[in-house]
Amino acid sequence: MSLEISCSCQQNELVLNGPVIMRFICHCLICQNVYKAPYADVVVAWKKDVSIKAQSIEFKKFRLPPALNRGICLQCQKPVYGYLKSYVKHDLAFILALNFKDPSSLPELSLHEFYHRAISPIEDGLPKYYGYAHSMFGLSKELIKQLLHRFNT
Repeated sequence: MSLEISCSCQQNELVLNGPVIMRFICHCLICQNVYKAPYADVVVAWKKDVSIKAQSIEFKKFRLPPALNRGICLQCQKPVYGYLKSYVKHDLAFILALNFKDPSSLPELSLHEFYHRAISPIEDGLPKYYGYAHSMFGLSKELIKQLLHRFNT
């Protein structure tokens, strides 16, 4: 499966040549600031499966490690994708759902993290995690669940 990705100005073109592991909503203050939105709809995949066709991206961290390296387009100043050193076999890529050219092929959302920072309530029946430790636990638990599911099928 190949999924095309780009920033809003199309300066940065990427292709995801592998599976989407999961999708979630992040309400943290960094996402609200960087993405200029109340939350970020985030897709997780393996970084090794992201191929970059054209690149004009500046990566930076907005907090101390462990922290996501967030890639911002140098032209439109919009987020392209980020990655996190996973300390397992492969690093993880975090891509905004709206950067996929065909978001209809993405999986359903699985949870909300940093929900204590939510600007307005979202009643969707998904698990909601509050605070840093609880949010990291919830995200890690779902990530492991999705990886085990893929491994066993």
